[in-house]
Amino acid sequence: MALTKVIGNGIGTVTNQFADANMSAGAVLQVVSTIKTSVFTSTSTQSFVDITGLSASITPISTSSKIMVMVNLKGAASSHGSFRIMRDSTAIGIGDAAGNRTRAGAHHALTASAAAYTDYTTFALDMHVLDSPSTTNAVTYKVQGATPYSSNYTIYINRSSNDTNASWLPRTASTITLMEVAG
Repeated sequence: MALTKVIGNGIGTVTNQFADANMSAGAVLQVVSTIKTSVFTSTSTQSFVDITGLSASITPISTSSKIMVMVNLKGAASSHGSFRIMRDSTAIGIGDAAGNRTRAGAHHALTASAAAYTDYTTFALDMHVLDSPSTTNAVTYKVQGATPYSSNYTIYINRSSNDTNASWLPRTASTITLMEVAG
């Protein structure tokens, strides 16, 4: 889409291209963001599950575009919680395979000294990935979480594990933001 604006008394015009695939590399073409304010809990063990409401879709303007995926995740885990970003059905920004280790983009674990405060401990985790989807079709990015043990641990999003109605146990918000960058 071209925007033409007149400068001065019509002496000249300047044309600025916005959201155009021909923009110089590094230019931001579009931004999509989702904020999740509701809570989510899961006791899914050793299997990643979608964190409902924490996804966003974008349709790239060019196949050469990059998508900067930025996740700010808040919550708690009763012991351990692993998290990752998915592009459609593909995990992105995860660590290498190594034995039985969970491949994740971020992980939260309580330390021994925090064990006494398990009910009240919360985290703020960031995951940032510059992705190359190589398509002009709509792409959906979402966040998944898992508890990496076979016993019954729980992950909590936007709350602490203790959900007593008290001012010192806040509710929080998590976000996923997609930024298309010209390649």
